[in-house]
Amino acid sequence: MIYFDNAATSYPKSDAVIAAVSEHIVRSGGNPGRSGHRLASAAAEAVFDAREAVGGMMNITGPQNVIFTSGATAALNLALLGTARYGDHIICTNLEHNSVLRPLYFLRRNRSVGVSYVDALCPDDELIARITRAITRRTRMIVTLHASNVCPRVLPISRIGEVAHRHGLIYVVDAAQSAGVFPIDTLRDGADIVCIPSHKGIGGIQGAGVAAFADGFDFARLNGVTYGGNGVNTVYGEMGNTPPESYEAGTLPVPAIVSMTAGIADIGNMGLTAVAAHENMLRMRLCNGLNRLGARIYGEGLGRGGTIMFNADGIGGSDLADRLASVDICVRAGMHCAPLAHDALQTGGDAVRVSFSHANTADEVDEFISALSEILKKQ
Repeated sequence: MIYFDNAATSYPKSDAVIAAVSEHIVRSGGNPGRSGHRLASAAAEAVFDAREAVGGMMNITGPQNVIFTSGATAALNLALLGTARYGDHIICTNLEHNSVLRPLYFLRRNRSVGVSYVDALCPDDELIARITRAITRRTRMIVTLHASNVCPRVLPISRIGEVAHRHGLIYVVDAAQSAGVFPIDTLRDGADIVCIPSHKGIGGIQGAGVAAFADGFDFARLNGVTYGGNGVNTVYGEMGNTPPESYEAGTLPVPAIVSMTAGIADIGNMGLTAVAAHENMLRMRLCNGLNRLGARIYGEGLGRGGTIMFNADGIGGSDLADRLASVDICVRAGMHCAPLAHDALQTGGDAVRVSFSHANTADEVDEFISALSEILKKQ
């Protein structure tokens, strides 16, 4: 099997991740923060270790600022719905995933929030100029992805963060496709909130995410969006604004959280520079092969991410993905939950996406091109 669907979820998981999750389930599978017995205490320690690991990856010194959720989508909902107020204005780009677009749609409909969608298919200098021009007196927040889930575009988050802070705005970064591939430093990048999943570039299992808040973030500005038991202040009806417990109602997905610690250690051993360079090499090799076959590549020259989207003459993207699956090659077709990006890239709403991880090889790219060539010959 060739697995090129890492933008959806990374595969395979490393031996270290599998071992860490298994060890936790067997030896420390209690409910953290709920009881005082050995298993619960061990689970609480595992969660704290993960907070420190995530914080260390993003230059956050306070582990309490690492808030766990059920995934990056839930983290983005907390960041956006928890900070936006009635009548605010928010700036995003036309490359965003529905995990950003749909919360913004909710805010438009229910809180009269204005939203500006900036075209990010341009040079970085022009992007910064466009974002700056979009700021109004009502603007509260800028939210952008770091790396696209449909093309190689990687946004200059440190420059966007500088614009946000110069104007007193909150900057939210959707790092679902970049965490574990490109460095993220909340201080250097001016990112107030960074949202990541457990199961993509970090290499953990599905089921957890993080809303990571920069040191010094004023949690009085953040309302919770999930309410329930958290093991503290049980007699009070309000959840409060004390991180992390005020924003972590319900039982945490501890096995997935544990997998993040192991995955971050794996990435640390490899080095982010090496991971990004490897994925970039695979992308360029793939593009060379696709160009030889006459495929239409969307956004080929836009950046250095490990994701490429293409179509071929005579066959639709979804049909082509099905043909590839029949020879055990895993890709994804459709709109990839990014309708504005598909519109901007003019895909027609259906294209094949290939997305790499550090586990993929150049030989796999060559096998993919060979298999694709055979499929296209039969059209």
